[in-house]
Amino acid sequence: MEMTPEQVAAVVSVRGADDPLDLRIILSTRPFLENRMGDKFLRAAIDKSTGQVGYQLYLIAVSKSAPRLRRVNFLVGGEATSSDVDRIDYDVSCSRTSCTHYEHGIASLPPEAMAEFASCSRPGEDSTFRMKVFGDTVEGDSIEMFCTEAAGLMVAADRELAKLAGD
Repeated sequence: MEMTPEQVAAVVSVRGADDPLDLRIILSTRPFLENRMGDKFLRAAIDKSTGQVGYQLYLIAVSKSAPRLRRVNFLVGGEATSSDVDRIDYDVSCSRTSCTHYEHGIASLPPEAMAEFASCSRPGEDSTFRMKVFGDTVEGDSIEMFCTEAAGLMVAADRELAKLAGD
């Protein structure tokens, strides 16, 4: 799966760009690599009035016990840092013998972290960056994401910012 940031940017979903009632433009890399049983992807929210961009990691955990996601750790400039995970949705589905828990969470990512994640993108390489997720029943589960995914989201965000500026 060797894609360029431009190819990833082409599949990034964009919501709210054309509707004056939406105050933010939401971009998502979810279409880039969709997984049915649990998922992780990156999002960007652009404030239409200020052009301010905020980045997020969106997590969907599917498990036999409620993970209660709390934080995600990652490296920025070689230093470990963390971000709280806010639960935005939770559901449980039970059969006669067991239950499956579905939890959605969002963690804010600083712009310098996104820039670092994107900087490891190399043409022809499937380079990744790693994070660890912690919660009540999750103690340091590693997740990896493609650097190209972060770079593609930043390319898509830059394109939307250019459109807002009238370029």
